Amino acid sequence: MDASQQKSFDVVVAGGGCSGILTAARLADAHPDIKILVIEKEEALGGRLRSNKPGATRHSYGLNAINTRLFDFWNQSLKSDPEAPELDTLINRRHNSFGSLSGGKILEAPVTDWLTGKGSRVLGGYAAKRQWPKMKEVIDSVLPDDDDEDDDDSKVESFGSMWKLARKAPAAIVMNHYSKAFGIPDLWGASTKAVAERGKMLESSLHCGNFERALEILVEHFGDRVQIVKDCWVINAELKEIKEGSKDSSNGKIWSIETPHGVFTTPSLVVAQPPWQALEWLKRDLWPTSLLSIVSKTKPVSIVTLSAVIESGEAEIPEVIIVPSERVQVIRNSENEITFQATIDFEVSLQAPEVVKAVKALKRSYRKLQKQVEGLELSGEHLALMPYAWPQSASSKDHKFFTRMMKKPISSKELSFVGDAYSDSYDGDLNIINTVVGVCELHAE
Repeated sequence: MDASQQKSFDVVVAGGGCSGILTAARLADAHPDIKILVIEKEEALGGRLRSNKPGATRHSYGLNAINTRLFDFWNQSLKSDPEAPELDTLINRRHNSFGSLSGGKILEAPVTDWLTGKGSRVLGGYAAKRQWPKMKEVIDSVLPDDDDEDDDDSKVESFGSMWKLARKAPAAIVMNHYSKAFGIPDLWGASTKAVAERGKMLESSLHCGNFERALEILVEHFGDRVQIVKDCWVINAELKEIKEGSKDSSNGKIWSIETPHGVFTTPSLVVAQPPWQALEWLKRDLWPTSLLSIVSKTKPVSIVTLSAVIESGEAEIPEVIIVPSERVQVIRNSENEITFQATIDFEVSLQAPEVVKAVKALKRSYRKLQKQVEGLELSGEHLALMPYAWPQSASSKDHKFFTRMMKKPISSKELSFVGDAYSDSYDGDLNIINTVVGVCELHAE
């Protein structure tokens, strides 16, 4: 049945990215009697995981890779359908190496060396390698023990206060470049825990591949019980009192969700979008107080990207390349796509001159890579600004406030939130797992 014909659903999920589709699939698997609608504003599923599509208007953000924990969680979800393929037949690439483009050459190392002395030599030479034990002390001091899940004050101190050598020390310069690759524009003001957790995520050899198809397969076997309407967005969502005699909901209220495809009703709304995006259509008085406090007092991190399609060029290049002179990172997640990214503060991304500077740096990096890699031909260049690329503030000043607010419940069966922005880890993929599981547990009750 076409979702434009059916107007009432048991659950409506706003957002067809990884977290939204995983939530829909797990709810459908656990509750065979319910019908779910997923509303996706783009023409394809995937959100930040989407890939370039030559000849179409879809372009990669460069963030289309996931860690092993989320990969395994996703694969476990696929197993509800005995006929579904293994996830590694679709998500079949890994980040195996990283490198530095500097001085007219690319130096390379295994991605498992990312936070090691051996790896630091790629960007900072022998001087950085000699200093790296000092860096390792700082990083290791904030990583949790297996039996310790609580924060202490040292874990949330700023990196600048814990690093005792000069900020221009070779090892510190290397970490400053690393931090921008995992969404931290200001290393010195960032929580040291944020630096350590994000760094560990990148050195885990991230998975990448055909996420759009993997998401489609996840819900295909549910048939009409999980319907997806693409190229659609929420204009407005209101929680209304149910008219007397209606059997639509047990709590006396129902959501009325206005979209270009019509108005849909549901007793249960799942928000699978970053909070700043959802604020455009979900009124403030409907938000949990603690979550609204986080949204109003902390800021996400933006990236400016230049994505392109690789037309030719057989030379092997690292999956992640740092261009130190431009403060730009180059991400290659598939055989035929590449993304140049510049990480900047959200407030800075609102200023046109700063965005223009970032664009110029991206274009210079683009030319440098083409010059360095013989035969590399790129086409379909596309510039984009992604304001919610990393939805959690890494600032040490925000950490205690953020974790305190996250200890308060933000989801209910009536209104729930899933995604990388809605839990307290700096590893966004872990947040997706935790929030999806949490919403499914709410509905199990």
